[in-house]
Amino acid sequence: MAQTEMKQFEKIIDESLYFHHFQPIFAVDELKACGYEGLLRSQYIKNPQHLFDVATKTERLAQLDWGSFTKAMDHLNEHFNYFARDSEFFFNVYPSTLVSDRFLSEFTAYLETTSIPANHLILELNESEFIEDFSQLYTVVKELQKLGIRVALDDIGRGLSPFTRALELYPDMIKLDKYFSDNLAKQPAKQNVLKTIVNYCHDTKVTAILEGVEERKDFEVAKDLGVEYVQGFLLGKPDTLANHFSMIQHH
Repeated sequence: MAQTEMKQFEKIIDESLYFHHFQPIFAVDELKACGYEGLLRSQYIKNPQHLFDVATKTERLAQLDWGSFTKAMDHLNEHFNYFARDSEFFFNVYPSTLVSDRFLSEFTAYLETTSIPANHLILELNESEFIEDFSQLYTVVKELQKLGIRVALDDIGRGLSPFTRALELYPDMIKLDKYFSDNLAKQPAKQNVLKTIVNYCHDTKVTAILEGVEERKDFEVAKDLGVEYVQGFLLGKPDTLANHFSMIQHH
């Protein structure tokens, strides 16, 4: 990466030159938007992941994570009362941010400044990041759940993500990677694996959300397999909360 590009990325982090769009999550049976995931965007970059990669290399991932969360929450604060009382809002955070020195105390203090009830908030943990001190991560997750925050494990099924290790955190939700929804209707083996995971989640009362649903035929197969919640371009694209509310009103 060129030095000028690196400096531009650092400026985006330092000056919070980003905003958030929210993508809806739908309950399959009702085809109703019941949740929204906040996704970082910036007019200065095409791929937001590059920004997180730079933050990791420069040891400022926790700074970006926290800045992204609070800015997304500010956006939500402006529009929260327009949504149904049972709406849920998802925010991405890296496990290393959770176990950083000041996260839990700052997060607890921040909750006291917002009018949004804790039980409407879900933190999504990126499963692609390896954490050596698993016991510390487990402790923080339990403390968050005591506050009423729910925890979701993101990208389950991507690459070699250790499914059993992940579930040792006893999350409230898991989000199944787009890998499972891609060509689901044409792949019986993938259907069998997804069915096993869905059954496990039903038995353990863990909510499963299938991500990346883009084709109607894959959606229908997922529904037949018992998937209860889906997210993807087929049903809704990322947008501002104001635009989502307008869409709800229109329908």
